[in-house]
Amino acid sequence: GHLYGVRAFAKIADAFPKLRMRMIGEGPLLGEIQKEIGESGLAERVEFLGALPHETCIGELAKATILLYPSVTAGDGDTEGGAPVGVIEALASGLPVVSSLHADIPVVAPDGKCALLFPERDVNGLADGLESLLGSPELRAEFAEWGRRHVETEHNVRRQGERLEVLYNEVISEAG
Repeated sequence: GHLYGVRAFAKIADAFPKLRMRMIGEGPLLGEIQKEIGESGLAERVEFLGALPHETCIGELAKATILLYPSVTAGDGDTEGGAPVGVIEALASGLPVVSSLHADIPVVAPDGKCALLFPERDVNGLADGLESLLGSPELRAEFAEWGRRHVETEHNVRRQGERLEVLYNEVISEAG
């Protein structure tokens, strides 16, 4: 969904002239994304960091104001299911999230609590979400606090172990 994130950034760029986008990662769409950025006139405001070690990614979260994490179902139907670790780490570090109603993102980052979530490919929604959070330090702070608490209570090792135990018990009961 990175192309949709770039397009959302382009929609709000004029309203936030100091805003910069830093993109981490690589992939087969990199050339298309770079082309889109060049055509939008935002090349000076977008930095491609490439693939980074985990520790460096965590450091980048500390520098950020918002995590923009648009995600879409691939053309072959792949949803990359599961809880997106990048979103969990962002919330744990106190970053509000703008993302998609996709896979487990709504479970990991509840809409309206610590994230603003929009349908897949909804550029206008993503732009609105960015604009809402960028325009309100109070909302960012509220989302940051809620997100940290959510990760601490719902995504800690003990809680995840309890959930796994319930699943194992269900499987054992069904098999027996």
